Amino acid sequence: MAEKKSTKKATEAKKVNSLEDLQKQLETQRKDLLQAKLGNQSGELQNPRAITKLRKEIARTMTAISQLKHKEGEK
Repeated sequence: MAEKKSTKKATEAKKVNSLEDLQKQLETQRKDLLQAKLGNQSGELQNPRAITKLRKEIARTMTAISQLKHKEGEK
């Protein structure tokens, strides 16, 4: 029987960061997104999909912040 293809899971181990670390990371990601948008408008951005990638990273970080706040509220 042929081997079953496996999909790659996230290779990064999910780290439990502190709330402050996540908020600093979010601030940095938002600045990066702004720079990417400006670069896209001026024609300097070579890969416009970078904007989509940054937006998804921001959403993941915001979700992690939300979950961390929820967990702290339960304790």
